[in-house]
Amino acid sequence: MIPVLFHIGSFPLRSWGLLLMIAFLMGALHGTKLAPRYGIKPDDLWDASLAGLFGGVLGGRLGYVLQNMGEYLKNPAQILNFMSGGMTSFGGMLGGVVVGLAVCKKKGMNLWDAADVVAPSLAIGWFFGRIGCLLNGCCYGHKCDVAWKMNFYPDEHTQVLGVHPTQLYEALGMVLTYATLMFITKRRVFRGQVFAAFLVLYGIVRFVVEFWREQSGTESVKAGLSTGQWASLLVVVVGLALGSVLAKKNKV
Repeated sequence: MIPVLFHIGSFPLRSWGLLLMIAFLMGALHGTKLAPRYGIKPDDLWDASLAGLFGGVLGGRLGYVLQNMGEYLKNPAQILNFMSGGMTSFGGMLGGVVVGLAVCKKKGMNLWDAADVVAPSLAIGWFFGRIGCLLNGCCYGHKCDVAWKMNFYPDEHTQVLGVHPTQLYEALGMVLTYATLMFITKRRVFRGQVFAAFLVLYGIVRFVVEFWREQSGTESVKAGLSTGQWASLLVVVVGLALGSVLAKKNKV
C-alpha cells in the first residue's frame, strides 16, 4: 500500500485521490467514445460526467457522514473535511448517477440512452476506485491463510496482517462486469438495458465480496447479512425491476 505518493511542498498527493481522477478520466473517455452510437454529443457527455463526478463525491461523503452520524454530531466541522477521508460506494453511486442524469436531461438527451452509455464507464471507474482503496489501505477483508493474503497499515499506529485483499476481488468483479456490459451493449434490445444490467451485476459482485470484507464499527449484521449485503440486494432488485419495466415499453 502507498497512501501518499509524494508531497508537493506540504501538500500530500494521495494515491486514492489520484486513482479517483484516473477513474473519472478513463470512464469519461470511454463514454464519449460510445456516445455517437446513441446520438449523444461527446461534449454534452463530458459535461454530464463532470457533474456526475462532483455528485458522486458529495453523495459518497454524505453517505459516510450519515453512517457515522454520532461521531460527526460531536465534531460537525469535520463533515466537510474531505481530506480526512471517508466515503461510501453506494452513496457515491447514487449521487453520481442522479446528478449526471439530471445534466443529461437538461442537455436534451434520452435518459435511458445516456444511462446505457455511462454504465460500462461506471464499471471502469469502480475498477480504478478499488485499486485506489488497495493503495490507500482501506476496505480490506477478514484475516485469512490464503497464499495471496496481504498486510495493510491504515495509519502509523495500526497494522492489519494477513487479510483478504477484497479491493482486488471487487476490482476483478468489475472487469467481468465491464466485459458483460459491452457484450450486452452490442446486442441491446431496449433502452436502459445496459444500465439495468450494471445494477444487477454490481449488486451481485458487492454481495459476494462482502462475505470476505471486514466490516466497519458502524455496520451491523442482520439475519446473517451485513449492511452492505442488504444494500447490494436492494440494488439487484432495483436493477431487475427496472429491466423488467423498460423491456416492455422502451424498445430500441
